[in-house]
Amino acid sequence: MDVSNDDDNNNTLFDTGDSLGKALALIEQIRKSPQARAFFCKACKEENIPELELLQWIRTRWASLYKCLDRMLLLRQAINRFTNLAE
Repeated sequence: MDVSNDDDNNNTLFDTGDSLGKALALIEQIRKSPQARAFFCKACKEENIPELELLQWIRTRWASLYKCLDRMLLLRQAINRFTNLAE
């Protein structure tokens, strides 16, 4: 049994960088598109959560990635609705 081969397979299933990149791309899409922003606000209303803006990651600000991800977690129900219903 080759244990190193199993570890390689597990690493290819989940890559943290890809997940972070997808989250940041979603934030950028919602922030830059008026239609996406309106649809996201509608998703917030339907989930009865505050209509807060998604925060961008500013690389020169140390805590901005934390704040960005924290806001995503706060709005995760609206994000789930947005991603499930958006075309």
